[in-house]
Amino acid sequence: MSFKNKNITNTLGEFDFCEDINFQENNEGILEDITIDTNYIPIVQKIIDIQNNMQEIDDYFDSLPELQSQKDEQLSDLLHYIENNELKPMQSIQIIKEIKKVRIERRNILNDIEIKRVYDSNRNKMVSSSQRQFFLSAICKRAKELNSEYKNRRYTNEEIEKILKGNKEN
Repeated sequence: MSFKNKNITNTLGEFDFCEDINFQENNEGILEDITIDTNYIPIVQKIIDIQNNMQEIDDYFDSLPELQSQKDEQLSDLLHYIENNELKPMQSIQIIKEIKKVRIERRNILNDIEIKRVYDSNRNKMVSSSQRQFFLSAICKRAKELNSEYKNRRYTNEEIEKILKGNKEN
């Protein structure tokens, strides 16, 4: 469905003028393909850009559970391969490198899921200019917390060192 609004007026500058703006609506009723046909209104373009950026963020956030699931399945495949097959030392090194790569990708996805949680709970603060700094502060605070060093849950660092040396005691 498309429609034209021929009376978008810029009243923020020294003079008023009208634009031909085309809007294209997708199946969910979301405006897409917004184009300005004639005289360019900078403030309208900025608003359109903001809306497009926010939609891009929302789409990315919506894709995170599926991305996490894909990484979980990749890790499961690798762990089952290790469990069910004898590996030569070089193969072990290669599979550990792949596990590390997938784990880092998964960690980044999980961090983004946590940022989404903070984003969603503070999103209303973006509306008011006096609250935007609080929004950014909450996002940055959580990002900093997510970048902190991992703390082992079951193994001590000493136990891991023994495993690496081949001296694991049961």
